[in-house]
Amino acid sequence: MAVVQISKIQIRRDIKDASPSSDLPIKLSNGEFAWCIDTKQLYIGSSIIGSPSQLENIEILTENSDIFSLGRYSYKNNGIFRSFTDRLEDRVSANDFGLLEGNNLSYASRNSDVLNAIMEKLYIGTSNDSKNVIDIGPGIFVFDSTVQLPSFTRIQGAGKGNTILRYVGSGNVFESIHDDNNPIEIVNQCRNLSISNLTIEIVRPTPITQSYLDTPSVIFDLYGVTKCEFSNLELIGPLVTSTVEPDAIDSIAFRVDEPRNGNVNDLSSFTYTNLCSINNVTFKNFKIGFYASRPINKNSISESRFITLSQGVVLGSANSNEGPIHNLIKSCFFDNIEKQAVKIRQGYSNICSSNNLLSVGNIYGGIQNAAYGQIEFDVPGNINLDYSSLRHKELSKYGANSLSTRPYVSEFTGYGLNQNFITQTKKITYSTNPVNFVRFPIPLSNTTGIGPESMSIEIDYLYQSKTFDTTSGSPAIYEKSRRIRKGTLTVIVDFRANTLTLPIINLYDDYEYIGYGLTTNATGNITPEDEKLIFRAVEQINSIQNQKEIVLTYQHQSLSVDQQPFEEGIFTYTYKVLT
Repeated sequence: MAVVQISKIQIRRDIKDASPSSDLPIKLSNGEFAWCIDTKQLYIGSSIIGSPSQLENIEILTENSDIFSLGRYSYKNNGIFRSFTDRLEDRVSANDFGLLEGNNLSYASRNSDVLNAIMEKLYIGTSNDSKNVIDIGPGIFVFDSTVQLPSFTRIQGAGKGNTILRYVGSGNVFESIHDDNNPIEIVNQCRNLSISNLTIEIVRPTPITQSYLDTPSVIFDLYGVTKCEFSNLELIGPLVTSTVEPDAIDSIAFRVDEPRNGNVNDLSSFTYTNLCSINNVTFKNFKIGFYASRPINKNSISESRFITLSQGVVLGSANSNEGPIHNLIKSCFFDNIEKQAVKIRQGYSNICSSNNLLSVGNIYGGIQNAAYGQIEFDVPGNINLDYSSLRHKELSKYGANSLSTRPYVSEFTGYGLNQNFITQTKKITYSTNPVNFVRFPIPLSNTTGIGPESMSIEIDYLYQSKTFDTTSGSPAIYEKSRRIRKGTLTVIVDFRANTLTLPIINLYDDYEYIGYGLTTNATGNITPEDEKLIFRAVEQINSIQNQKEIVLTYQHQSLSVDQQPFEEGIFTYTYKVLT
């Protein structure tokens, strides 16, 4: 039989929510379909489980469905449900705002606008429960104008060297802003910034412009911020160490609480930058790595690397009577630093601890070019503990191939406690006359050229002789023996006791001794062996630059049991200096 006609299957259809004429989406019957003409959504009616008389509409997914608004997310089915949209927006990609990747200068202006749009959209006006983190993926991102950082900004890259923000403008790269236009108070100061896993670099313009030369280049200009974290960053500045090429008037990685618009009274003791941490950050090619002239407090710089800078960390200003307090610089590595690794001009209760000083204070040269103290405190009340420096090892020793004719510029200059925890060793041989064997510099200020009124050097030492033969008992029994002496040498120097003559220098040797004890010389006199190693401290003047130094000497007249000069021993020590 021939088929004459096939009827089309029709379903309910209308414009969605076109009140009052539309009946979509009404409660559909079980299995009944409905098509929304305008939104292109498809629904099917269904009974609610357990309540057959109650109906609900279930959307059937099409290419026009908004799946993120439909689904619900629960972490490991913990009973807490969120929309997929809410879950995905915990972290936001900069690509979502149109940030362009590539080392292309034509992208610079657009990317600057994008970065500032991200800050305005996500962070300005947000509260501390904001969860957004901006992810910037791998690649090079060029921009040319300052990006403002409001409270709670969280930026995370794909790691040092993977995500590179390349700044081709002048002035500040990033600068903090407080929450409103009112004077800065605790309630509106910028807080809780978190920036990590990035490389940020400032590129010298080609050709060099006068604007670049006249404007300080600063990566982070922070002003009255609190509880901020900077971690796993690589910061690269535009510094050139050549004297031929022109350089910017200043380049600083972190500049903190520097007055803006000449206003020096807009911060108080409650709103100076505090409780911030810088951890695992590489500072490279800046005039100054970290600079703060005002009383910032309770901040820390730790486990960071400072490479090729004029100065590493500078706290305080010579033009102010107050400066940073209670800050910590710990476990950092300084290399190829022209002047000081740390210089404190003003402030107190700041601590430098366990820092590693390689080529520091040598004007980008070797130790023989030492010209600056590596740590310098211009004011009392700060501490330098347990640092490692190669300068003492190379400049303190005497003998063949030594640098004893070169001026020994102190690793530490100025006021305070200075403790070097690196163990040093010197060889001591038999000598009836005083022998120079270690020298200590008098710490003159690089700023004023003035030395301390007094100083003390405390040397913890262990002397151990070589092993030699002894006899005991009857009949004689030959034994191996050695002399061991452990003690503390304390040198106290008063430079102002009599300015017309040499300073007063006293040395105290407090020690314990074990080993071969008494010897009788040819005339029958008996002398304890421990008294035959004698230390003295004297002031000497280095002939190269007429520089005064404290020199430790020894006389060693111990004899073996057969009355022969005892050959040698090893003197191992650490020291600390208080000025």
